[in-house]
Amino acid sequence: VIFWDQRFGWLEQLYRHHALSPACRIDPLLGGLHKAMDGLCPAMPDAVRIAFARHLLIAVVQAVERVFLDGGPCRWFIPTDVTALDQDLQKVRALFYADGEGLEQSVIDAELERARRLLPLMRVEVGPLMDMLKT
Repeated sequence: VIFWDQRFGWLEQLYRHHALSPACRIDPLLGGLHKAMDGLCPAMPDAVRIAFARHLLIAVVQAVERVFLDGGPCRWFIPTDVTALDQDLQKVRALFYADGEGLEQSVIDAELERARRLLPLMRVEVGPLMDMLKT
Protein backbone atom coordinates (compact mmCIF):
# COMPACT_ATOMS: atom_id res chain seq x y z
CA VAL A 1 0.00 0.00 0.00
CA ILE A 2 2.69 2.51 1.02
CA PHE A 3 5.41 1.61 -1.44
CA TRP A 4 3.14 0.73 -4.35
CA ASP A 5 -0.40 2.15 -4.35
CA GLN A 6 0.54 5.37 -2.53
CA ARG A 7 4.26 5.57 -3.30
CA PHE A 8 4.05 8.89 -5.15
CA GLY A 9 2.48 10.63 -2.18
CA TRP A 10 4.73 9.10 0.46
CA LEU A 11 8.02 9.27 -1.42
CA GLU A 12 7.56 12.27 -3.72
CA GLN A 13 5.00 14.67 -2.24
CA LEU A 14 5.53 14.37 1.51
CA TYR A 15 7.23 17.60 2.70
CA ARG A 16 8.15 18.52 -0.88
CA HIS A 17 9.61 22.04 -1.06
CA HIS A 18 8.48 23.03 2.43
CA ALA A 19 7.51 20.95 5.44
CA LEU A 20 4.91 23.43 6.67
CA SER A 21 2.85 23.56 3.47
CA PRO A 22 -0.54 21.96 4.27
CA ALA A 23 -0.63 20.18 0.90
CA CYS A 24 2.74 18.56 1.62
CA ARG A 25 2.08 17.50 5.19
CA ILE A 26 1.13 13.98 6.22
CA ASP A 27 -2.63 14.59 6.60
CA PRO A 28 -3.67 13.82 2.98
CA LEU A 29 -1.57 10.66 3.02
CA LEU A 30 -3.04 9.46 6.30
CA GLY A 31 -6.51 10.10 4.88
CA GLY A 32 -5.75 7.80 1.95
CA LEU A 33 -4.24 5.21 4.25
CA HIS A 34 -7.26 5.37 6.57
CA LYS A 35 -9.55 4.83 3.59
CA ALA A 36 -7.51 1.81 2.44
CA MET A 37 -7.52 0.34 5.95
CA ASP A 38 -11.27 0.89 6.31
CA GLY A 39 -11.83 -1.04 3.11
CA LEU A 40 -9.66 -4.00 4.10
CA CYS A 41 -9.56 -4.37 7.88
CA PRO A 42 -13.23 -5.04 8.73
CA ALA A 43 -13.18 -8.29 6.75
CA MET A 44 -10.03 -9.59 8.45
CA PRO A 45 -9.83 -11.80 11.53
CA ASP A 46 -8.36 -9.94 14.52
CA ALA A 47 -4.92 -11.57 14.38
CA VAL A 48 -4.58 -10.86 10.66
CA ARG A 49 -5.88 -7.30 11.07
CA ILE A 50 -3.35 -6.57 13.82
CA ALA A 51 -0.47 -8.02 11.80
CA PHE A 52 -1.60 -6.09 8.71
CA ALA A 53 -1.83 -2.82 10.65
CA ARG A 54 1.60 -3.37 12.22
CA HIS A 55 3.19 -3.99 8.83
CA LEU A 56 1.53 -0.87 7.44
CA LEU A 57 2.88 1.10 10.39
CA ILE A 58 6.37 -0.24 9.72
CA ALA A 59 6.07 0.80 6.06
CA VAL A 60 4.88 4.29 7.05
CA VAL A 61 7.81 4.71 9.44
CA GLN A 62 10.24 3.52 6.76
CA ALA A 63 8.79 6.00 4.26
CA VAL A 64 9.02 8.87 6.76
CA GLU A 65 12.60 7.95 7.65
CA ARG A 66 13.50 7.84 3.97
CA VAL A 67 12.05 11.31 3.47
CA PHE A 68 13.81 12.66 6.58
CA LEU A 69 17.20 11.21 5.67
CA ASP A 70 17.19 11.28 1.87
CA GLY A 71 14.81 14.02 0.90
CA GLY A 72 16.42 14.71 -2.44
CA PRO A 73 16.79 18.08 -4.16
CA CYS A 74 13.14 19.12 -3.67
CA ARG A 75 13.09 18.77 0.11
CA TRP A 76 14.89 20.61 2.80
CA PHE A 77 14.21 20.94 6.47
CA ILE A 78 14.97 23.79 8.82
CA PRO A 79 15.06 23.61 12.62
CA THR A 80 11.65 25.29 12.95
CA ASP A 81 10.05 22.43 10.97
CA VAL A 82 10.69 19.93 13.75
CA THR A 83 7.53 20.82 15.69
CA ALA A 84 5.36 20.16 12.62
CA LEU A 85 7.20 16.92 11.89
CA ASP A 86 6.62 15.76 15.46
CA GLN A 87 2.93 16.66 15.15
CA ASP A 88 2.75 14.52 12.02
CA LEU A 89 4.29 11.57 13.87
CA GLN A 90 1.61 12.06 16.55
CA LYS A 91 -1.03 11.86 13.80
CA VAL A 92 0.47 8.57 12.62
CA ARG A 93 0.29 7.34 16.20
CA ALA A 94 -3.37 8.38 16.50
CA LEU A 95 -4.32 6.69 13.22
CA PHE A 96 -2.83 3.36 14.19
CA TYR A 97 -4.13 3.54 17.77
CA ALA A 98 -7.63 4.19 16.38
CA ASP A 99 -9.17 5.22 19.71
CA GLY A 100 -8.14 1.92 21.29
CA GLU A 101 -9.41 -0.22 18.40
CA GLY A 102 -6.04 -0.51 16.65
CA LEU A 103 -2.53 -1.36 17.72
CA GLU A 104 -1.34 -1.06 21.29
CA GLN A 105 0.36 2.23 22.12
CA SER A 106 3.55 0.46 23.15
CA VAL A 107 3.80 -1.23 19.74
CA ILE A 108 3.21 2.05 17.92
CA ASP A 109 5.70 3.95 20.07
CA ALA A 110 8.35 1.27 19.56
CA GLU A 111 8.00 1.53 15.77
CA LEU A 112 7.96 5.34 15.78
CA GLU A 113 11.03 5.58 18.02
CA ARG A 114 13.58 5.54 15.18
CA ALA A 115 11.86 8.40 13.36
CA ARG A 116 11.48 10.35 16.60
CA ARG A 117 15.20 10.01 17.33
CA LEU A 118 15.91 11.86 14.08
CA LEU A 119 13.99 14.96 15.15
CA PRO A 120 16.60 16.36 17.59
CA LEU A 121 19.23 16.07 14.85
CA MET A 122 16.99 18.07 12.54
CA ARG A 123 17.07 20.95 15.01
CA VAL A 124 20.85 21.24 14.68
CA GLU A 125 22.22 23.65 12.09
CA VAL A 126 24.21 22.03 9.27
CA GLY A 127 27.64 23.38 10.32
CA PRO A 128 27.57 22.06 13.90
CA LEU A 129 26.04 18.80 12.69
CA MET A 130 28.92 18.31 10.25
CA ASP A 131 31.39 19.07 13.05
CA MET A 132 29.71 16.43 15.23
CA LEU A 133 30.06 13.87 12.45
CA LYS A 134 33.76 14.66 11.99
CA THR A 135 34.60 13.83 15.60
